[in-house]
Amino acid sequence: MGAVKRMGDSAVRLATRVSNYSQKKFPIVKKYAMVELVPPTPVQAVQGLGEAVSLVAKTAGGGWKNLTVFEACVAGAVMWECAMWFFIGEVIARRNLRGYNIEGAFYPKITPFLSPSNNVAFDAWKLDVPEPEKK
Repeated sequence: MGAVKRMGDSAVRLATRVSNYSQKKFPIVKKYAMVELVPPTPVQAVQGLGEAVSLVAKTAGGGWKNLTVFEACVAGAVMWECAMWFFIGEVIARRNLRGYNIEGAFYPKITPFLSPSNNVAFDAWKLDVPEPEKK
């Protein structure tokens, strides 16, 4: 019973610390959010479109050859992050780690990790993949 009491006390102390910390930092976060999260004005949108067009022109003209290694690594990291968010969004939308269940597609008989059966990710215990249901 003593361990449960200590865990409860620790949870209360943690909640108090988080509350105190967030009360101090919230006004700062709110101040920056009011500035940074404002949608762009029409003038800024046109400027952004112009910058995008010039970026495409620079890339097509070989402007990427003049990047330093650090700038290239930063650009690569940003592209990697965008790709990962895309893939994570796809997994969330499908609600599993495998592909889509396409009607009429061929599914091999032994595909333990890739089978589209009953929407369970990594159903390694199933060796016979049922045919997709006809609608």
